[in-house]
Amino acid sequence: MAKLPIALQLYTVRDDVATDYLGPLKKVAEIGYVGVEFGGTGDLSPAEFKQVLDDLGLKPAGTHVGLDQLETNLAKAIDDQRTIGNPFIVCPWLPEDRRQDADGWKKTGELSSPSPKPAGPSGGLSSKTSASARPLRVRG
Repeated sequence: MAKLPIALQLYTVRDDVATDYLGPLKKVAEIGYVGVEFGGTGDLSPAEFKQVLDDLGLKPAGTHVGLDQLETNLAKAIDDQRTIGNPFIVCPWLPEDRRQDADGWKKTGELSSPSPKPAGPSGGLSSKTSASARPLRVRG
């Protein structure tokens, strides 16, 4: 079957992924998708997940990372996605208080704003606006 130049968001098969993480990935590859957007790696380490994707011929197209993790452990989130080879981190949801006024949006935007100093071993971030979320591009 010809490869489709699109990725599948694994959330669309979340019930299947919840009981058998690798099975749906294999089916996605068999159908002909070239990539997946994911929200975690199941019980696999980032390196193991990358190997599974490589073995199946799938590319990472982005991942959902919760706001709590982005605010408390951004460096690890970036490092994990670099290991996977994933170019985008998406914060899938903001609490109501972060959507009430400009200050809440500004605070969230600071996560993807360039820092005046290097971000250390994790490097920097740039952002791309989306209608539903704000992906962070992992550089480096």
